[in-house]
Amino acid sequence: MKNKTLLYLASGEIYEDYCKLPFKKMIFVDRQNQDISFQDDRINFIRADALFAIEQLRNNKIKIDYLVSINEGILEGGGNYPVLSDFMLGYMSPILSDEFFLIYDPSYYRSLYMNLNPEWGFKKTVVNSEDPGYIFPSMFSYTKRAHQENYNPDFGKVFRMNRTRIEKKLNIREDLESSLIYGSIWDDEKKLDMMGINLSSVYNIPIINIGQINIKDYFIQKGVYNLNQTSIQDVIKHANHKGYKHLGLCPWMNGEYTEVVNFLRNCELGVVKSIRFYHLRTKDFAQLYKI
Repeated sequence: MKNKTLLYLASGEIYEDYCKLPFKKMIFVDRQNQDISFQDDRINFIRADALFAIEQLRNNKIKIDYLVSINEGILEGGGNYPVLSDFMLGYMSPILSDEFFLIYDPSYYRSLYMNLNPEWGFKKTVVNSEDPGYIFPSMFSYTKRAHQENYNPDFGKVFRMNRTRIEKKLNIREDLESSLIYGSIWDDEKKLDMMGINLSSVYNIPIINIGQINIKDYFIQKGVYNLNQTSIQDVIKHANHKGYKHLGLCPWMNGEYTEVVNFLRNCELGVVKSIRFYHLRTKDFAQLYKI
């Protein structure tokens, strides 16, 4: 771990015994200010919304080897969206190492009636306490620290996440380069003229520390084309209007892509030369995989 970097999202209080962890750098992110009473040059604190902090790390090209999220305070701590959600991890993908460790508490999400199943373009493997990369998740839990009588050595889970980007060519028509990619669209941001993401009403959540902008508008300002309630006809029309040749599209049609394929096979493509379909869940684009 000596050359590794740890990122803890929604970290809460920063404890002195974190200094015992053998990381090269430890980054803690929380909306609330933290009073760090000890000195350790390896510890960096970002007081910001998680999404804004990720933007800073992306800009600084930081690589993350350990990702921690235990309790995001969604019920009582001021958190208003799960930081281990698809849109967050997709946006974070370029700074995640090809192999990283994920430390989180599945029971926390179940208590919120959320069925979190980490995929995000990675293969996950459970890591046990005998693995040299293992860290007890309870170390990062305020609740477990405050109530030692309830200490549970089996609290939380540790996963080894290995990037498994898979690209398969689609045979839609000869003059259109098309493919399916199991991986984040943000990994190819510089290769694409247009990134289409379904920014549904779920994304109307405010981002604290960025002038109360919501998540949807944040991504639109990043150049994302909102696929919500749009057709493939709208996509091609918009691309031609803007002169976009290379398009990246994420799932948006509720699993029904017959219309998409039929239109692309018969339409006037104009300037469009390639379309890549990106997904982070293995079940997405099932119809396209049958082509």
